[in-house]
Parts: sequence; C-alpha cells; structure tokens
Amino acid sequence: MKVLKTKLSRPSIMSDKAMQRPELLGHMLDYCQSSLVFIHAAAGYGKTTLMHQLSEALIAKG
Repeated sequence: MKVLKTKLSRPSIMSDKAMQRPELLGHMLDYCQSSLVFIHAAAGYGKTTLMHQLSEALIAKG
C-alpha cells in the first residue's frame, strides 16, 4: 500500500490571515491523546489550516 508523502508531513505554512478557531483548536488539543483523529469536511472548510495551527500549537507546547 502506498501512502502519499503529504499525508505523513506537516501541512505547509499558512498565511497569517487564516481564520483562527480557538475553540476547535482546543478540542483538537484535547483529542491529541488519541492514537487516531479523523477529520471529515468538504473541500474548502479549513482542514489543512486547522492541522497547521494544531501542529504549531503542539510545537509551542513542546
């Protein structure tokens, strides 16, 4: 089974103008203790932006 390289790396850097969703980000930080989190939404709903913001928050936490 082949897995795309983009599925195993951090999302690319987003613009500073990206929408901030602190409540959703907080929920994601709570769920990071799980071994798998499934994010499902239509194109354009900010999945990659959320994952980038989550990775930044996790890096900031150490």
